This record gives sequence, C-alpha cells and structure tokens, in this order.
Amino acid sequence: MKRTRNLILFFFAGITLFSACTPEPTPTPQSGSEILKGVYSEDLILEDISEGVDYTLDGNVEIKALLTIKPGVTITCKNGASLLVKKDGAISAIGTSLKPIVFKGELPGNGFWKGIAITSSDERNEFNHLVLSDAGSAPIDSDWNLGKAGITVLKLSEKGKLSIKNSDIKNCNGYGLIVDNDSEITNFANNTFKNIISSAMCLGANQVKNIGGETTFINNGFDGVEIRYSELNEASVWAGIDYFIKGDKLILKEILNIEAGAKLVFNENSKLEVLDNGVLTAIGTPSNQITFTGLSNSNSSWAGIIVYSASDLNKLHYCNISFGGSDAASPIWASDVKANIALLKTQTTSSMSVENCQITGSGGYGIFVGKNCDLTESNNTFDNNELYDIYYDEYKGFVIK
Repeated sequence: MKRTRNLILFFFAGITLFSACTPEPTPTPQSGSEILKGVYSEDLILEDISEGVDYTLDGNVEIKALLTIKPGVTITCKNGASLLVKKDGAISAIGTSLKPIVFKGELPGNGFWKGIAITSSDERNEFNHLVLSDAGSAPIDSDWNLGKAGITVLKLSEKGKLSIKNSDIKNCNGYGLIVDNDSEITNFANNTFKNIISSAMCLGANQVKNIGGETTFINNGFDGVEIRYSELNEASVWAGIDYFIKGDKLILKEILNIEAGAKLVFNENSKLEVLDNGVLTAIGTPSNQITFTGLSNSNSSWAGIIVYSASDLNKLHYCNISFGGSDAASPIWASDVKANIALLKTQTTSSMSVENCQITGSGGYGIFVGKNCDLTESNNTFDNNELYDIYYDEYKGFVIK
C-alpha cells in the first residue's frame, strides 16, 4: 500500500476579519520521484518504483513513441504541466482495481495542471483503472483547442482514438473529457466523473453512442454529456442519461435511437432537426419517459423538434416535450410556424408517430402538421401551449429545395 504524502499548509490568522490572510501553499518536494520532461521519441515504460510518488510531470511533455505505464504508478503534475500524445505516439495506462494508475496535481484542487491530450489514432491508446484529478488549468494548446479538460481527444493530422474503462476523472476545471466529432472513443465502460466544474463530458454528436448507461456522475456542473458539434451522421443509440445540446441545433442525418430515461436539454433557441435521411426513434415507458426540454422552464425556451423525414421509424412514445416554439421551425419555408413538434414537407413528405406523450409549454403550437405530412397520434396530453395543441395546415405546402 502506498503512503500518501501530506501537504503541509501554514495559515496566519489575524485578530479581525480584515487582517486575516492565507499564504499560498507550497508543494511538498517529491523526494525520490523521477522527472518526466521534454519530448520522448523512443518507447518508454514507467514502472512502479516506490511506495509513494513514482514520477513528476514537469512542463509540456510530448510523447512520440509508445508510453507504457504499469499498474500502481503514481504521477504528480507540476502547476501547468501537460502530457500530449502526438501522431506517432501512443499511451497504454492499464492498472488494476487494487493498483490503479494515478495522475494528480502536486497540490489538490480543480485546475492545478493542464491534463492529457491525445491526437494519435493508435489502437493501443487505453486507460483502464486510471484515477485522474486536479487537471484543466488551461487548454493544452490554445491554437487547436480552447477547451479545458482532464482528458482531450482530438483530430489534428489524424483522428484521435482512446479506450477508457473503469476510470475515475475528478476535481477538474472545465470538462472531465472532451472528444471532437472526428475522433473516436473505441471503448467506454464503468467510468466515474466527479466534481467537474463544467459538464462531465463534452462530445461530438457521433461520439455519444459510445457512452453507456453505467457511467456514474457525481456533483458535476452538468451531470451528463454536453454535445457541442451537433451533426449526427452515424447510426447511433444514446443511453438513458442526461444530455445538453449547446449548439444552435442537433441535426440528424442518420438514425438516432434514444433509450428510456434520457433527458435532452436544449440551449436557448436551439432545435432538433430530423433531415430527409435522418430518423428519430424515442420510445420511453410509462415509468421512465424520455424528456426533450429547454434550458429554462418557461415557454419558448428552445425551438422544438423539426421533422423533414418520411421514415415510418420516426416515433415519439412516452415522451415529455416541453417549452419549445421559441423560433421559427424553418426561417425560410415556415417562418411563421413555432411549435414543440413541427412536421414539414420535404421533396416527398414527413411523418411522425406521437403516442402517450406530454406536450406542454410551447410558444406556438403543440404539434404543427404541414400540408401532405403524416401525423399518427393517440393518448397524448396537451397543456399551456400558446396556440392550438395540434394544427393541420391544409393550405401551405413547404418544399425544401
């Protein structure tokens, strides 16, 4: 069992509130630990070499070969330090439940060091039984990414790849994990995000399918997945967890199947668009509904669900759709239509099955059905919609060129 070295803090207490002060704590020197610094262009193996801290990360360290970290290794990171795995590099950090691999700041606290970034597509990139804390002080390289995070996976010259399992990401400034839409999470299971200042994760829409429902969220700024780049062009199943759509729209160009219990929160005036080749299948249960709502619990918080797809797989069953209708369903072809759900004509038609749903708080219609569009609905509850609950437009044909 490793010994945890105590950080000794000195405090000076004044007699009055105005005279009290607290000096900045000074990191305890890690005697015996080896320094990791600079660029590594040859394979490197980090062994568990001591009972305490094994290595100290100093400055911006670049990996251009295979870095293998053995079970039980503890690495402390100096203020502002970072680890960047570049195109020709790879990182294999595979611990065990009894001997996890630890990355932490020399001092505890959100944002003491920068974190780890991976821009390599090597299949060996893997974290298993990793404990990472205190990261997110600044972007690792502000020229190509402005996000602060414990772990960042990005495409530069090639897409980044990473497998993360059985790992704890905690006490980070910014996000716990950032993955852009062109990179890839190859495996993701049994991970915990705790005390992250912003959202636990920030992912591109194509990467959300890799996040399972067994993920644990504890006391984060947002206990779920923030979706920033919001174009889905890969068939996906999204687990029954919470999502925040930060961009101005989530665009479906492929099938999206949302599992029971999921909650999708949309930013102000954001919308969900199901395009010609897209499909939205959201089937909850009576006791575990799926929620689509806005960031604020008031009418006209977000723009709603806009459907251009004719697929018979478009289904909203046992869903709660609320507070949409903030903006036009289509600024060109339906500029006067605001609704929680809008079906608009494409080159052919659009269709949606809506059953056993609660449709409330729209700034316009509950459901708008454009000319020649097909709505199948039953057993739905409507409340507090500013215009009609369901409106069938028999006079306008919206044609998206």
